[in-house]
Amino acid sequence: MAAGIDPLIQALQRAASGETIDVEYARTLKFDVQDANVGEAAARSWSRLVNFADDIDIRSEDPDYDKQMKEEMEWRWRELSALLTGRR
Repeated sequence: MAAGIDPLIQALQRAASGETIDVEYARTLKFDVQDANVGEAAARSWSRLVNFADDIDIRSEDPDYDKQMKEEMEWRWRELSALLTGRR
């Protein structure tokens, strides 16, 4: 995977597996990619990861929303990985 984006992908993977992601940690994630398509997808994924982390109270009370968000975190890390694989 491209240098600089690994921490984002790893955080998305951890979120998809059900790990609690600290919202302050999520907000500090930075990534540097040269490809505009990858950069846009990474920015969208980062924003949704921050939402995921921030919504812990809502997700803890709504199993359907929690499941939906975990599934989204999974397809987002898979999308980023696929985009990066296509660029090598």
